[in-house]
Amino acid sequence: ALLDRSGRRVLLMLVILILVGSFLEAISLGSLLPLIKYIVAPGDIHSLPLVGKYFPENWLGSDSRTMIILGGGIFTLFFLKNIFLIAVLSFRAHFISFTQAALATKMLKGYLASPYTFHISRNSAEIIRNLNNNVNMVFSSIIFSYIEILIELTAVIAVFSVLLFTNPLITISAG
Repeated sequence: ALLDRSGRRVLLMLVILILVGSFLEAISLGSLLPLIKYIVAPGDIHSLPLVGKYFPENWLGSDSRTMIILGGGIFTLFFLKNIFLIAVLSFRAHFISFTQAALATKMLKGYLASPYTFHISRNSAEIIRNLNNNVNMVFSSIIFSYIEILIELTAVIAVFSVLLFTNPLITISAG
């Protein structure tokens, strides 16, 4: 197996973090709608489903105060979301590096445990190439690609969900 038990647990945690990141992407995208609605028509902001349900009319007072609080809240949300996504990218890089090192170590142990006749019949450059290049190739072209596809797919699903929630008729007809 490419991943041992602890590697599979870390991969599961990475997948969960990716899903949380996609959820935060959807929330941050959805948070722009009240701000845009408020800029276009300040009186109609309560026609949005969640805003009208949870926030009473004139809950912040003046228009300029409402604009500042909405803008500041959205800025804070985007800032925190991006910090989280940077942490997920760092975690992903560490996961790939440590898993790559573990596979190279496992291969090296396998080569060192091989009988003497194996080493006589093989060129040492081939063994070194297998340890360095092939492990890098497997991780950069296969595992990293699958993780990247997962990230992008969950982000697309999250954005589609936000669009579907805000305006289902247009989303389905455009989609």
